[in-house]
This record gives sequence, C-alpha cells and structure tokens, in this order.
Amino acid sequence: GNMQLTIPAQLLASSIGVGIARIDDTSEYENDNIRILSSIYKIFLDRPVKLHKPLSIKLKPDPKKLAGLTPEEISNLKIYWYNEIMKRWEYIGGVYNKDFENFTAELPHLSKYALLYDKSLTRMEDIEYRKYKDVIYRLVSIGVIHGVPKGDKFYFEPDRPVTRQEFAKLMVIATDVSMPTMYDIDEFVDKEDIGLWAVPYVMAAVK
Repeated sequence: GNMQLTIPAQLLASSIGVGIARIDDTSEYENDNIRILSSIYKIFLDRPVKLHKPLSIKLKPDPKKLAGLTPEEISNLKIYWYNEIMKRWEYIGGVYNKDFENFTAELPHLSKYALLYDKSLTRMEDIEYRKYKDVIYRLVSIGVIHGVPKGDKFYFEPDRPVTRQEFAKLMVIATDVSMPTMYDIDEFVDKEDIGLWAVPYVMAAVK
C-alpha cells in the first residue's frame, strides 16, 4: 500500500489500540505553496500512553498527484506533520528508498502526517550531508531560520557561531513570544551592534 506504520516492540503496562484515519481529500490542507502528494494519515491511540520507542511511518506518493511537478520538486518531497494549533505543516523529513519508492520517518508524536512538497521552503546549500539536516529544515519550515543569502542561494553556515541577536530570534520564534509594537534600545550599551532586523526579537526576548 501507500502507507505503512511500524510499531517497535516495547514493554507497556497494558495493551493499547492504535487507530489510523485516512483523509483522501487534502484540498483544505493545501495552499499556493503546499502540494500534498499522498493521503493524509491521522495516527492516534485509544488512550494516553507514553511510548518508550517511537513509531515510524512509510509513505509513498500517489502517481496521479505527481503530474505537473518537475524532477527537482519531486526530489524535494518530504514527510510533514500538521500542527493543529498553528494551522501549518511542519517539516519532518525522512529517508527515501528508491527501490520501494517510499519515504520513512520516525514520528516525534502522534498527529496527522503526509508526504508533500512545500514550494516556500528555503533550500540551504551547505547542509545536504549534515547529520541534523532534518532538524534544521524543521526550524526553517516554521520560520525560525531563514538562512544567509548569497546571491540567489541561501546558506545555513553550520560551522559559524550563532550571534546573540540570532539566538534571540531563535528563542522568540520557537517559543511563540508576542512581539512588541514599540521598543527602545537605548538601554543597551552595545546598541550599535544590534542589527535593525534583530531589534524586535531582542526586545521581545528581554520582555
């Protein structure tokens, strides 16, 4: 089939029931940037249980939905989960198996999952073979990281230290802190070192 869920053997206090709901009409979850190439699968348990080992999912694209995508776009298909609170898809990633033409990823939690192409996701030129590539792209997908532009390409610069103002932005966006509407940086002795883009994030972090 186009979806396979793997539950690793683990010791639990009692048996549990696992449910899978398939959503074939994905139109309300798509927009100008998001194109879903599989059904959406909602995975849930019949009661709250802490799992000691994560579940994993295999998803295969629907050939009919691949029509119109370029080879480059198809190469950027990944597994995402749907954040019901923020009403957005967030990057998970996954490993592609060319023999079975499917993607496999561990599930960080139980939610709605799908295989999709996000046209708006910024591609980083220098993280392709990095161990934490999927973690970086998850932060990109929720707007925490935008990358460093050089010409018409973007770079993560993984070997460069993170500046204080960059860290302030990471912390503010990741924790969904409300942004101030007014701010005054005169209280900072090093205010000249704060970039204009970073001022709102620095003030939100201080707040």
